[in-house]
Amino acid sequence: MATAISLPASTFRKVLKGFEIGGLPYTDVQFHLKRLLAAGTSPEELQEVLRRCELITPLPDYAHTEVMRLIDEARDRAAQAVEAAQEPESSTEEETTSDVAAELRMTRKALAAEQGKTQEISRALAERIGSEQAARARSEDVRRESEHYQGELRNARNLLSSRDAVIAQMRVSLDECNAQISALRKDHAAASTTLESRGKNVVLLQTDLEASRTRAATLGAELAAARAALETEQRRRQEIERASVEKLALNEAALSRRSHAERDSQLASLRLGHEKAAAVLETRAKTLEGELQAARRRIEALTADLKSSQDAASAIHAQNDRLAGQLRTGQTDQGSARAERDSLRAQVAALQSRLKDNEALVDKLQQSVRSNSQRAAELQAAAKRREPEPIVPERITAERTAPDRIAADRIASPEFVDIAPTSVAALRAASTVEITDFLPSPKPVKRWKPGALVRVIGVGAAIVVLALVTWLFARQPAAPEKAPPAVVAAAIPQAGTVLRDCPTCPAVTVLPAGRFEQGSRYTDTAASPFEKPAHVVAIAYPFAVSTNAVTVDEFRAFVAATGRDMQGGCDVYDGNWRRRPDSNWENPGYAQTGAHPVTCASWNDAKAYAAWLSKTTGHRYRLPSASEWEYAARAGAAAVLPWAEASGACTSANVADQSAARRYPGWTVFGCDDGFAFTSPVGSFKANAFGLNDMLGNVFQWTEDCWRADYAGAPINGSARTGGDCSDHELRGGSWFSTPAYVRANYRNHFAADYRTSSVGIRVVREVAL
Repeated sequence: MATAISLPASTFRKVLKGFEIGGLPYTDVQFHLKRLLAAGTSPEELQEVLRRCELITPLPDYAHTEVMRLIDEARDRAAQAVEAAQEPESSTEEETTSDVAAELRMTRKALAAEQGKTQEISRALAERIGSEQAARARSEDVRRESEHYQGELRNARNLLSSRDAVIAQMRVSLDECNAQISALRKDHAAASTTLESRGKNVVLLQTDLEASRTRAATLGAELAAARAALETEQRRRQEIERASVEKLALNEAALSRRSHAERDSQLASLRLGHEKAAAVLETRAKTLEGELQAARRRIEALTADLKSSQDAASAIHAQNDRLAGQLRTGQTDQGSARAERDSLRAQVAALQSRLKDNEALVDKLQQSVRSNSQRAAELQAAAKRREPEPIVPERITAERTAPDRIAADRIASPEFVDIAPTSVAALRAASTVEITDFLPSPKPVKRWKPGALVRVIGVGAAIVVLALVTWLFARQPAAPEKAPPAVVAAAIPQAGTVLRDCPTCPAVTVLPAGRFEQGSRYTDTAASPFEKPAHVVAIAYPFAVSTNAVTVDEFRAFVAATGRDMQGGCDVYDGNWRRRPDSNWENPGYAQTGAHPVTCASWNDAKAYAAWLSKTTGHRYRLPSASEWEYAARAGAAAVLPWAEASGACTSANVADQSAARRYPGWTVFGCDDGFAFTSPVGSFKANAFGLNDMLGNVFQWTEDCWRADYAGAPINGSARTGGDCSDHELRGGSWFSTPAYVRANYRNHFAADYRTSSVGIRVVREVAL
């Protein structure tokens, strides 16, 4: 039979129950307890109610101590009141003692029986309470296990949804690739037809080159004939000199009869003519040398142009072969193929233009040579028609010391050894005419006018220059064919183009050049000091950034190819960050697939991965600078977040959210649920305006920059800060572990270069052709 509970005791039990379930604060418990004790409720009864309640759910230590203190104080006050009220009474009635003793014995027996029943009830109650507590513990375990299984089920459903979305996206991408391949095949067919016609043009050019070589051989034969004619002319001149000596002997008698005054006058006139002729010849010689040097430079330019044309033709063939190979393998996207096709068209147009210019120049030179040859022949004929004049000794001396010596020296010099015969003859004819015009003659001779004389000299110099240009151009050997270059620089792809250099390489998105304000302003009191001062950065070059963080599968290809040692442990989170020797990029402390971002990779690992990509693809891969990363994260906007309200974070980034709070109570999280407590597969959230995924959240990303405490002296051209102490390197972007304050485009963090953790991953930059 259950012991009856008084109304005050029942009230106290309700108060304790309300405190247990959280409905009443402890101050209300104190108030009700004091009120009950003041109303005269038995402290022992209240203590018994407290004991029974604590058998089920113990009170906190501070609450139990305070309640017992109040009950003990009430008990002490009651005992004191009883002692004060009792006074010693003398027992005068002896006759009632025996009756009281008998009644006392009966009362003790009843009390003992009641105590036995109370102990049995207490034991039964304790057993029942123990069974209820065990049942509650089992129920709590079952509830927790059920919640765990429900969480795992939600994760599995989200993973399946992500996989379905990825598969659908891959199917769409595959259809687009098939369409692009079909278009590229059509373009290739058209390009092949164009290249065949260009090949025919190259054959025609080669035919013209052979014809030029034939003309060179003809000019060589003409040169030999010119040398023979020169020798003949020299022999004829020697005969003329001998005849002049004989005439000199005949004229000596006549000269002896002339007066010394007349002789002196003739000698002075002869010297004056000799000086004028020498000055004219010296001037013409200098002019001719200048024109010769200019002609040589022009010939060198023509030779280099012809050589570059041949190199361009070889490069065109190499690009055609490369384009055909890429179309067969299906690894070239439509944008790069069109760019290469446009580059080929531009190169072929430039080549055709240069070849047309060269052909026109050759035709012009040939016409000039023909006209000048005819003019030289006319000058030779005119010189032969002139009758030899009687030569006085002074005249012979002038001829030998001035024109013949100068002409002989210049003809014997290396610059004039291989000139055309018509040019030599014209020069000799022009020189003879000049000296004859300036020397006195004993009988009247028809002289040329000064203007005609200058024109003759100019024609002779032009003949020499043009003949020399023609001969050097003809003798220039054909440029040897070069092997096609291994890699032909392609045109810069357009911004937004997605490139993938190999099947296991990360896809990269081309970003345009641009400028933005990096960091935080001094007026931003919420920003950290290491984000200041704000400064404008101008990136004057396009570059490509990996569309997603590097995945586990992409990193696995690098480890398999290089055998890099990735052991040594990794810092993982299980309620606290701690280093586990058995954790690595394949076991970061939580479940992941090949589509998840790789973690537990240090800055040194990221650098080695970028170097391997560069060696494998032939393109330069590297880590982004902090400026390049922030420019890509802001995506052309001034804001540091792509969402306006915190509730929108879970559509754009994998951050610390309600999923993480359920697994790790006490976290400061975003007020939304993205469905992932740890990392998510790349591309699971909305891309930014540049088409890049997970720039914020999911995993932190290494940059090239060495850590500095602020932006003082930071580069403003997009380059990385690599000077000074580089034991720590800069991290960007936040991760699945990051609270709202640390998920911003301008937030900076840093770790040691060899540090590995399950919240840090890799994003790379691929440089594009300039």
